[in-house]
Amino acid sequence: MSDLHYCSKCGYALPTTGELNYCPRCGNALGQSRTPSFQEIVRNAPAYSYRSKPNKIKLSWLWFSLAGIWTGFMIATAGIAIAPSLGKIAAPFVCDGGFSIKSTHYSYKPGQSGVTRQFYCQDNSSGESPREVTGSVIGWSMGIYCGLGTLLGLMSFAIFRIIKKIKAP
Repeated sequence: MSDLHYCSKCGYALPTTGELNYCPRCGNALGQSRTPSFQEIVRNAPAYSYRSKPNKIKLSWLWFSLAGIWTGFMIATAGIAIAPSLGKIAAPFVCDGGFSIKSTHYSYKPGQSGVTRQFYCQDNSSGESPREVTGSVIGWSMGIYCGLGTLLGLMSFAIFRIIKKIKAP
């Protein structure tokens, strides 16, 4: 037979241990062992992912991380297009010698203009022509700025959590 007591009010099931004579969920006295109804089984079934609410802390970490990655991506792409000196952060990873930035202004229709930015590595001692490293600079800058943005996002999340715990009674 069954080793369970069922609450006649809410249908909550507890193992028969002799310690509890009341339902911890609603406070009603527990009845004798009986076979539960279908509604009681469904009501007392463990809640899995489709029924449970997601953990708010895990989602907060995720959103702060994604915000940091997005910020780093924007700095590494649009930021370098507007202010090419932001690409200098990647110079130690891309070049052994000198690093230069070349901006070329052009106009393809009257009244319209554009700018191209190109990054070069140059080794003055060997006399080689400058080597273009624009793709590498963008890639390294994206990795660095995304990493820094994620780190700052997670640090701000931790600070918000600490402030929230301090303010909580």
